[in-house]
Amino acid sequence: MSTPSSREHHWDAVRGGLMLLGIPYHVALAYRPGRAWMVPVMEGDPLMTDLAHVIHIFRMPAFFLIAGYFSALLLARRDAREWLRGRLVRIGVPLAVSLVTIVPVLNVIAASVRAADPWTIHALYPSTGTVLRHLWFLAVLLYLQSLTALACIAWPGLRGVSLAGPWDDLAARRFMPLFIALGIAVAAYGALVLGVVRSTTDETDVLQGLFRLADFVAAVPFYVIGMALHRAPAVRAAFDRPRWGVAVLTLIATGLAIYADHHRIWVMERTFAGFAALGWSQTLIALGRTFFHRQSAAIRTLVNSSLVVYLFHLPIAIALTIAGYRVQWGVWVEWSLISAATFLAAFSIWLVVRRVPLLNFLYAGLRPPPHVAEPARKPAEDRA
Repeated sequence: MSTPSSREHHWDAVRGGLMLLGIPYHVALAYRPGRAWMVPVMEGDPLMTDLAHVIHIFRMPAFFLIAGYFSALLLARRDAREWLRGRLVRIGVPLAVSLVTIVPVLNVIAASVRAADPWTIHALYPSTGTVLRHLWFLAVLLYLQSLTALACIAWPGLRGVSLAGPWDDLAARRFMPLFIALGIAVAAYGALVLGVVRSTTDETDVLQGLFRLADFVAAVPFYVIGMALHRAPAVRAAFDRPRWGVAVLTLIATGLAIYADHHRIWVMERTFAGFAALGWSQTLIALGRTFFHRQSAAIRTLVNSSLVVYLFHLPIAIALTIAGYRVQWGVWVEWSLISAATFLAAFSIWLVVRRVPLLNFLYAGLRPPPHVAEPARKPAEDRA
């Protein structure tokens, strides 16, 4: 099986960018007219609804595709048990700690503007549907990676499965038909399988609220596609190249998904959103390969800070949005300023977290490097 010989920095850069894109996305949710959110909408613009919808279409699907790719990459190099233990620390610890520190603060801030008593259990955790809040994707990622590791433990040969060279080359040469076929399959899956799950659960259902069943089901095809890309090097190389055909089909599908959302045609929206999500994923990764293929300090900082920034950003954004009720500077000015200020505040928190080993472990899942004792210094006469 062919595996990359060096770190593919553009995949890291896109993954970090998708995490940070959660900031403008969540701020935009506060300015959608007629759409309820955690805090009341005091000002709104229909274009904010479209902006939030477009980001929502591709951000998490692309994230899970990249997560699947890196899961396959690491499993090709490490024992499945060792890899799973690392995932439980790297993802599970920040998730658990944030659920008892960040999420209650977020809920208290949100409750304060609704004239509710913010210091009750119901305010700290309003319902089963909101227990995970913006951290739901970490739980879903843990489910996916745990199942992947367990499958590799049960069938060790899975770690070395790859697409045979001739078939890989053929699929790469027929990339556009392959992409369209995958897009149609993902679209059908979203309309049928995901449609059934969403129609039988709601945000107050325990399976959805605590375990995010519908979100898990939605993430599966993208995670699997990401894993498959790692095991098909020629197709992966084709996936890395910008393609006008994919970009055009993606824009058309995105426009149709927005139209369906405006008219509340759920099946149509899920169908075209699924196709668009795959297209956005390919386009973003290809653009990343074009502009961020070299290692740089900026990309390293982006990647290293993205998780902590994401964990802390939402209570900051909510607080600033509430403060924005008083200034009334206009939707787009407020959205821009709140997004920028939220990033700077959350990034400042990361600068503190990374310097305190305990905080770095609790909120980033990173253990301090093992201490290496310095060799004893020789007496002066021996060094002379």
